[in-house]
Amino acid sequence: MLLHSLIMENLLIKSDVTAHSNHLWNHPALELHLPEENKNFEFPSAPKLYLVPTPHFYGEDDENLDQPQPSPLAQLPKVDEWMNKFTVTVVEIFSGKRSISQLNRWCHYRAFSQLSGIHKMIINKKLPPMKIRKIYISQPIEGVIEATVTLRIVDRVRSMSVRCEGLDGRWICTDIAIL
Repeated sequence: MLLHSLIMENLLIKSDVTAHSNHLWNHPALELHLPEENKNFEFPSAPKLYLVPTPHFYGEDDENLDQPQPSPLAQLPKVDEWMNKFTVTVVEIFSGKRSISQLNRWCHYRAFSQLSGIHKMIINKKLPPMKIRKIYISQPIEGVIEATVTLRIVDRVRSMSVRCEGLDGRWICTDIAIL
């Protein structure tokens, strides 16, 4: 109430206040919005977060069998044959002879979105058809192949890098880029 009376005195001194506006300043609803004079308010402390392991239900193991499982090299298709087929398919897609959706089963969703972005760029630039010059394949670890494909576009040479991983008995492209 003390603050309210100070506000009223300053208003009466500084400006012309009519009886109607003075009546509004004395309205009891305004007292609800005045700050409290009790300064002993304590803020609650932040709750602590703890790592709680998820319980296993219905006899589940740590391995989730619904997720793709890495495959040994013996269970995967031959590296050279598969990479040649994949590269030819990509080049045919870029030249407009195939639909991009044909690579959906061979690509991870991130690689497929990268591939569709490259495809849109090539269509917008109206590049002539590409030709494969050479495919260089390396295998950094078992079940992972990385390939560099040199492509010829008229008089220019471009590189395409591809990374594939063996999952569930087949090769899946996980990364692709044209440099």
